[in-house]
Amino acid sequence: GVLLHARAANARVLALVRLSADQLPAADVERLLIDSSVLVRWWARRRWAEQGHDARAACRRMIAEVTSPSIQARAYIGLAEAGESIDREELLGLVDSDEPALKKVGLKLIADRVRPEDKQLLLGLVADDHSRVARLASEALAANLGIWALEDVQPLKQSGDPIMRRRAWWLHRSRGGWDAVIADLEAVHDPDGSIVKLGRSPRPPMYFAPSVEQQSQVQVLLVDAPLSREVKLNIA
Repeated sequence: GVLLHARAANARVLALVRLSADQLPAADVERLLIDSSVLVRWWARRRWAEQGHDARAACRRMIAEVTSPSIQARAYIGLAEAGESIDREELLGLVDSDEPALKKVGLKLIADRVRPEDKQLLLGLVADDHSRVARLASEALAANLGIWALEDVQPLKQSGDPIMRRRAWWLHRSRGGWDAVIADLEAVHDPDGSIVKLGRSPRPPMYFAPSVEQQSQVQVLLVDAPLSREVKLNIA
C-alpha cells in the first residue's frame, strides 16, 4: 500500500513488479494506467491485462468520465501506449482545445500524422502564449519538413517580440545543413542579446556544399558577423 501510493516513481514500479496481479487492488492498477511515469504505466498495463481487463477500455472510460483536463490528457497517452489508433479528427479536436493539457497531448500524438493542410494550424500554434504548446507545434513541424518552407517562418522572424524570433530561429535551424548555419548567422545579427548568444556556434556541414541561394545568403551575413576569425574562415 505504501509503495503503490508513493511519490517516487521507482517505488510505484517496485510495487507492480514485486506483487503479482492477484495481490494488487484493481483500483490501484487502473489508476496507475495513467501514471506520470512511462515505466509505471507499462507495468500497470501488464498487471491490468493479467487481471483480465482491457487497458484501452479503461483509458476510454477515464477520458469520458473524468472532468480534469490533465487527467484526461494522461488517459490519452495511456490509450495510445495501449495500442489504440486514435482517429486523426479526434486528435485535431484536442489540438483545437482551449485546455493547454489537451492541446499539448493532441500535438504529441498527431506529430507523426501531420498532413500538408495542418501547416497553418501548427504555424499559428508556434506563436501560442503557452511555451510548451509552441514547442510541441515546432517539433511537429520539424518532424515534417516537407509541408512548410522558410518563407512560412518570415512573419515570426520579423516579429517585434524576441520570443517569437527565437522560435523562428529554432524552426529555421531544425532544417539542418546550411540552413542551420544561415539561421545562426541571422541570429548573431539580432538586436536582442539572448538571441545573439544562440547563434554563436555555427557549424558548417563538412560533406556537401550550399546551394547558390544559400551561398549568397552566407556571403552577405558573414561579412560583419560578430564571430571569431577562425569561425568565419571555417564557414567561408
